[in-house]
Amino acid sequence: MLPSYILYRVLRNTFAVALILSVALLSIQITRLGNIIFGLPPKDILGFFFSWTVYYTYYFLVDGIIVSVSLLIFHFKEKRILYIFYSFRISSLKLFSFFLIPSAIVFILIFTFSNFLIEEKVAFIRKNLLFKYQEKIFNEIPEKSFLKFGGLVIYTEKREGDKLK
Repeated sequence: MLPSYILYRVLRNTFAVALILSVALLSIQITRLGNIIFGLPPKDILGFFFSWTVYYTYYFLVDGIIVSVSLLIFHFKEKRILYIFYSFRISSLKLFSFFLIPSAIVFILIFTFSNFLIEEKVAFIRKNLLFKYQEKIFNEIPEKSFLKFGGLVIYTEKREGDKLK
């Protein structure tokens, strides 16, 4: 019963911490790419959000395992459950061995995901969003109009396919 309780609490807290850190980093990314993200089709945006969240969730799993094990040990200490374990002759070594199973599960997940999803793929998806946004902007430019990009003013004469003159 105790190993399954520890497994449940450690895995739940690990994934919660990793997901919270991932969403916090995603919110920073959304502020940087806000205009671009919300100017594209939802299919592209959801693919970016999904790949970003999965990559950075497994990226933060190590931090999550450290925080969740620490929180559970602190919980045992504060509720004085450690003394109960000692009275039933559950040593510290045996108690820490119960933490090995959830840690091994997390590290196997990290190893598995690291073979499939790498940071370059997430960066490629981000760059692809920028290219799609750029393509959308140039496709929506009306003919015979002026555009201002910073200090540069461009006059578009006519459109031939996906080229502006």
